[in-house]
Amino acid sequence: MKTIIVPTDFSINAHNALNYAIDIAKNNEGKIVLLHSIHYDVIGFNLTDELESTQFMQIQKAAEEKIAGLEKEVKATGLACTSLVEVGILKDVINEIAERKRANLIVMGTSGAKGVKEFFIGSNTGDLIGTSRTPVLAVPEDAKFEGFHKIVFTTNYERKTNLDFKHVVGMFEHAQPEVHILHIANGELNYTEEEKLLNHFVEEQKEKFPEVNIKSKLLYGEETEFVLRDYVKKEGIELVTLTTKHRNLFERIFGKPSVTKKMVYHSSKPILAFNH
Repeated sequence: MKTIIVPTDFSINAHNALNYAIDIAKNNEGKIVLLHSIHYDVIGFNLTDELESTQFMQIQKAAEEKIAGLEKEVKATGLACTSLVEVGILKDVINEIAERKRANLIVMGTSGAKGVKEFFIGSNTGDLIGTSRTPVLAVPEDAKFEGFHKIVFTTNYERKTNLDFKHVVGMFEHAQPEVHILHIANGELNYTEEEKLLNHFVEEQKEKFPEVNIKSKLLYGEETEFVLRDYVKKEGIELVTLTTKHRNLFERIFGKPSVTKKMVYHSSKPILAFNH
């Protein structure tokens, strides 16, 4: 049984992410672990130890009541579900629980974000993606769950992306999606070399997964984020997968923030990130 961790701050955005998690769990014989993290920063300064302890206990009790309600809601869908309220920095708590539970996926909403880019900059999910050994599905606040019929799988041809592709196929096989294998080149190699590399990767996946409807596309552009955004919009993509490692596609898109890039990233599409 696959284990899916869903961190929540009880916001609408977090509940939206939970809807995605429920669909994935239903179709992957999965169970959901709801997680809420409390950090001492929530307690006001200049309080006596006794008042601080009392306030913390009140916050913890309220969180336990809320998460128990969510657990009941998830179980009503027929899924196995447990819930946890932990104390600590969110990303550290999530990573610890993910390792302890041997989680297969973390699904997290982009709480309070204006768009995908703003959420990734200095956010809990951005921090988590950079450290998590577990794949992270980041769901923007304005995403509307409509299934996973078209997925774009970005590749830099590295061997580890073969495992990522296998993970994606297994996770979404119930939806029988159209999977677009996409490479965005920056001109370092000529077209013939790029085409050869992409075709080799694509044929390898088709041989392993003949039941999957695979399409492929080679695009060029120094401004990777613009190219990807336009492709997602043009093709009606519902999920984008990215791999984080050194200066690869993910970092070219979600690297150092700029005003221009922050304005560009207002995608409503979820991002599935693999960290190697």
